[in-house]
Amino acid sequence: MYLENIVPKSQSEIITKEKEGVEYLKKLKSALISELDLQAKFASLAFNELETALEEGDELKIWYSLQMFLFTSERISSLLEKIKELSEKNPNELETKDLNSLSKIYPDMVIKQNDFSGQFGEKLKKWVLDPNDDNIIENHIFNKKSIPNLSVDHLLRHFDPENYELSLRNKTYDIKRQYGLMQDIKESIEEIYRENSWNL
Repeated sequence: MYLENIVPKSQSEIITKEKEGVEYLKKLKSALISELDLQAKFASLAFNELETALEEGDELKIWYSLQMFLFTSERISSLLEKIKELSEKNPNELETKDLNSLSKIYPDMVIKQNDFSGQFGEKLKKWVLDPNDDNIIENHIFNKKSIPNLSVDHLLRHFDPENYELSLRNKTYDIKRQYGLMQDIKESIEEIYRENSWNL
């Protein structure tokens, strides 16, 4: 057995390692909050662009804005999940009060990680090849109630501008509710920055 394996580390070495670990966690915490802040701003921009596109009646911009909103929403869900994990695993090493305020938003997220980008390609293949789908409605913008007896199974990708509901096949996302959660995130981050004076 080598000598270094039987000689205990000095207390100073242990303390140094612990400090390095805490510093890493603080940097990770700061990076996650900073990235979350940026993505929440991206989502707000996408939502504002969506409203402008609806006013102008520009269908291409409507779908573009919705897609950007979906992608940023997924990214935000992923970041919130990492923040929740960081808070739960390091209650003693970090001041987790501000992390907890963000973690509480995660369960309410309408759009979760990989809801759209990670599965849409595979779902699209399955939907198109489904023998029961002889009437697929793709990229339409209207109130679903305006068509009597409309089956949600036929809605490949649909947006209801009156209720701000996006449907991908038979799953519907409340875009306005998701946007409201984005505002909660932005407000929580602003409060974190105020209380910590950017020293996270």
